[in-house]
Amino acid sequence: MTEEQHLASRWLWENSNSALQLVAGAGSGKTTTLINAVIAAQKNFARPNDIALITFTRKAAHEMKERLHAQGYTAGYIGTMHALAYRLLKDQKKFTLLQDSTAILSQLVRDLFPALTHIPPEFLLTSPFIDPNDRLKLFYHFKKLKSRMGLLDFDDLIIEASQLPTIKALYRVLMVDEFQDTSPDQIEFIKALSPEKLLAVGDDWQSIYSFRGADVKISLEFSSHFSDVKRLFLTKNFRSTKRIVKLGNKAIRLSSSFIKKKLRSHHERGEPPRLYLAAKAEQPHEAFLAYQKFRLQKRDQEAKTFLVRTNLLRQAILPHLLPGDQVLTIHSAKGLEFGSVVVYGIAEHILPHRHGNYDEEVRLLYVAITRAQKNISFIAWESGRQYSSFLPFLAKHCRTTILH
Repeated sequence: MTEEQHLASRWLWENSNSALQLVAGAGSGKTTTLINAVIAAQKNFARPNDIALITFTRKAAHEMKERLHAQGYTAGYIGTMHALAYRLLKDQKKFTLLQDSTAILSQLVRDLFPALTHIPPEFLLTSPFIDPNDRLKLFYHFKKLKSRMGLLDFDDLIIEASQLPTIKALYRVLMVDEFQDTSPDQIEFIKALSPEKLLAVGDDWQSIYSFRGADVKISLEFSSHFSDVKRLFLTKNFRSTKRIVKLGNKAIRLSSSFIKKKLRSHHERGEPPRLYLAAKAEQPHEAFLAYQKFRLQKRDQEAKTFLVRTNLLRQAILPHLLPGDQVLTIHSAKGLEFGSVVVYGIAEHILPHRHGNYDEEVRLLYVAITRAQKNISFIAWESGRQYSSFLPFLAKHCRTTILH
């Protein structure tokens, strides 16, 4: 463990603070730190059953359990926040869990707003295409219908569980992973649990899930939610080369609001970032074909992971991949790492996306950059005189190649 990791894993058990915000940069070993924090808590502060570790996904929970078990430890609860809320509610309230609201929302839209039936149901309550008053009306009828049918969806679980009087001080120690993805309802649930010690681990630079309700302000204003707070940092990156880490440090400064820190790479300097500009491309797939043609000419056979802003763009380039290549959306690549990453779609309205919040689009760019271990590249194109607002930044900090 690094000195930063060791300090963070032991801080709450050796000091009087009731809450610790650990701002853990990309590739800085936050999982290792969390595991060691659980172990240190059991050695110095609480019994295993008094500790709860909340993860963002079931996969992450499984990894945490296995790593703790390998060292002979466990905890009272390891899992997602929704699963914990369900566990707390199931013996207190009769309900049916609504795992997929698509059918209900679709029917409501057909009844209330026939003109909106072309919008995918999963976006109906958040889509910028829906008038705010219509969205409120839809939400009201959706909530009323769920109540009449005895249904709770995943967001309802958090709200309902927060109101249970039995959850206060249920756990002496609460640890929350991926804290930057916390929503307003979830922070109220955390407060309702009212642990003696709270360890919140996350990175506001990687907050990219506002469409799921996440609010980066909760991380930025952590001390306004809890008293007696200490903030520590993990800043040593074990994933990427120095040049990739340096580019990420600069990219996040395109945003207007973030917690200041400077990541340092554990690795060598590495190859310079590269920008490929498809000067003659008129359609997105033409830029991609120009890049693949360039690779073939250079006999570049190294497998690439292409990261894109939207699933639509992913589908557009899937047929044109070379052997060993793969393509993922930036959102689905969160938490993963790859040897050679190519960010495809540095173009007007794509990245940053026309309907996205600019600061979050910057964080998406940052997440894409920090998935790379050895090499990072970007493919851009212009439409007349229109281009991505990220292009000048990348042109300044990358070696540029014009694709013909």
